[in-house]
Amino acid sequence: MTHQFYARISAGCLATILLLIGIAYVKTSPLGDLINDRLEAARERQDG
Repeated sequence: MTHQFYARISAGCLATILLLIGIAYVKTSPLGDLINDRLEAARERQDG
């Protein structure tokens, strides 16, 4: 295992963690509620 391999793995883990934190933050913020409402409305429009 080379150093480059470990660097790539740690970068991937870091990106995943940041993504999860970002999703959690957006879901708890008022902006997240707004986005969810828009998505649900769009989904209902597609179904109906």
